[in-house]
Amino acid sequence: MSDQRTLAAYHAVLVGIDAYHEKPLTSCVRDVEDFKAYLEHDYLGWMSEAPNIYSLTAPSTKEIDLPDRSTTSSKSSNLSKDRRSWPTYDNVKATFLGVLSQAQAGDFVYIHFSGHGTTIPPSQGFSNSATGELALVLLRGLTGISLLKGSELASLIKDMVNKGLTVTLVLDCCFAGSTMRDDGSTRFVMFDPKFHAAPETGARTTPGVERGTEKSSHREASMLPNWLINPDGYSILTACGPTESAGSIVDENRLSHGALSYLLLRALKRLDHGYATQQLIYQHLRIKFLETESVRRLVQNPILYGNSTLSFFGPANLGTSSALVPIIQSGDGLRLEAGEAHGVSNGDTFVVTALRPAKKEAGSRRDPTVVKVSRGGSLTSDLALVGTSINQTGHGLLATPLARFSLRRFPIELGSAVSFSEERKQSLQRRSTLNIYEAGDFNLENPVAFYLTTIGDHSYELRDELNRSVPNIPALTDNSEKEWECMLDVLEHLVMFKMIRQLANNSLMNVPHPFDDLYTAKLVNSTGTEINPGCSVQCSHPKCLIKVKSDSKLTLVINNNTKTNGNNLYLHVFNMSSDWKVENVLRGTYEVIPPRYSNKHQGYVKGTTGEYREDLYMQITEEMKEKGTSCCEDIIKVFLTTRPTSFASLELPAIFKFAGLKGVDSTREGGNIDLPEDWAALNFRVQTSFN
Repeated sequence: MSDQRTLAAYHAVLVGIDAYHEKPLTSCVRDVEDFKAYLEHDYLGWMSEAPNIYSLTAPSTKEIDLPDRSTTSSKSSNLSKDRRSWPTYDNVKATFLGVLSQAQAGDFVYIHFSGHGTTIPPSQGFSNSATGELALVLLRGLTGISLLKGSELASLIKDMVNKGLTVTLVLDCCFAGSTMRDDGSTRFVMFDPKFHAAPETGARTTPGVERGTEKSSHREASMLPNWLINPDGYSILTACGPTESAGSIVDENRLSHGALSYLLLRALKRLDHGYATQQLIYQHLRIKFLETESVRRLVQNPILYGNSTLSFFGPANLGTSSALVPIIQSGDGLRLEAGEAHGVSNGDTFVVTALRPAKKEAGSRRDPTVVKVSRGGSLTSDLALVGTSINQTGHGLLATPLARFSLRRFPIELGSAVSFSEERKQSLQRRSTLNIYEAGDFNLENPVAFYLTTIGDHSYELRDELNRSVPNIPALTDNSEKEWECMLDVLEHLVMFKMIRQLANNSLMNVPHPFDDLYTAKLVNSTGTEINPGCSVQCSHPKCLIKVKSDSKLTLVINNNTKTNGNNLYLHVFNMSSDWKVENVLRGTYEVIPPRYSNKHQGYVKGTTGEYREDLYMQITEEMKEKGTSCCEDIIKVFLTTRPTSFASLELPAIFKFAGLKGVDSTREGGNIDLPEDWAALNFRVQTSFN
């Protein structure tokens, strides 16, 4: 009989520190104790067995008495007598390494840190000079501190992922702190090198963690996040952006909690435990952070990095929608967290659903709630109810597109020999996002995007606006209802792809605009040649085409031209590939580019550079080489905004992997309330050839 283990094991590392000698906190230990109780008692039904929990905590000096070093005696202390459970650098590091040693491939690891964070000068080549490097502030004994650098944390996560573990990391601390408030609840500490002692027993230096050491087998372009290694095996949720504060929230019992920890735990208890994806949980948190007044005053925007399809403390869940659009409820009505930059237009309609729908009474039938965009803004839009009042409240509202005018700007012409039955014509009408018309109709407002012609009995060919056969798509047939629906899905996918490519801020096109002066964007090739963005539409301009060899490196350089107290820029980068895939190559909600000289303090004297510089590797994949492809063309789509938002709606799977799955996600989510909504969309067209 084989003794091979068949069920995955779960490991949780919980670190909470209130007892800082300077700037003590009051809610971090409570945060991890709440999560410990949740994991101990609520795992049934979604974990195969109880998790192995390792808790390292230090209660606040306001709640305990630390040893009095002025005498030989000690006052009573609530700190554990077992020093191995203190959240010191050595203990935290030893716990991580212990889990790494004990866990087996296929296991799940959850890490939760509640405490102070700080920024330090970048220590590795992949560290982000635009923001500085994150460091977690751990203890050294009872009065000292030691830092766990972001680069070292990245190395530990890399080791876990390489072993086949799936990692979920929650950081309820300030990711950086140029706007931190010294109110005793904000989780940021100014790092002063002279007060920072080396770890007690000699920390290992971060091993050679270098960008590009692990290349994806399926991406035509890859850009790994700046302090994380391989994004497929982990997800990371941070409390806020690098120029925001991670604050606290007070519950109905007047107990203080870290805002992220509190709202995350409430979300997990309301949602379907381990089956909700990280993206769905993140959407819920975005809604709650925007709707909760006490949190909104903190200007705190959580960020999700890594694999958003993972479930909380569990495996990937590809069957769950990854990009639903949050709806924010306020006294002024309903606001959609998406706008013109996301392809939203006036008159678009959406179906409203709740993150946790209310239970229906037996035999009852409830009509769906439909909303309509009454005023489309740049990054957000106002909504009006269509018909009855909204019937879902309290658990976070999401919107699914019903009719989208932006997609109807790309008509599909049917060839003269194409003929459909009345039943299928009616199904076409139900696809209100598709603008399909018969040949000879000259009343179109927009030029034809695609031509659909017959090439045999129940077989079709799709041609582009230049009458060229559209490459890299599945066979288009309609021998069955499944094939027919699949063909329509492919058409919607292609129209969505074309819409994304042409997204641009028209207000920046012809006249000077103040936003143009806030940034510069360029690609730099291996010879140092600088390349500016090209046209947003298909063109034949030689200057708009960047030619490179497979496995070549291009460097994306974005500059925030403002200085201290200027606006942050929020960066989003997508690769639009030749297999009709749109992929977020940052593998995070966004990257923040603060103004120059932000985040300055004693441990980070120069502050931020205002420049984001990351390498982008272009390649022809082995799969494409096997098909005989020697050259492919990609669009590097760059979005810059002046407020947090998300373009998750723009992500599309490769069309061959998508074909046969009904429904293409076409939704989105977004950012803050009182910030300006300036934005720009830039295209870099790259042609990669095989050596």
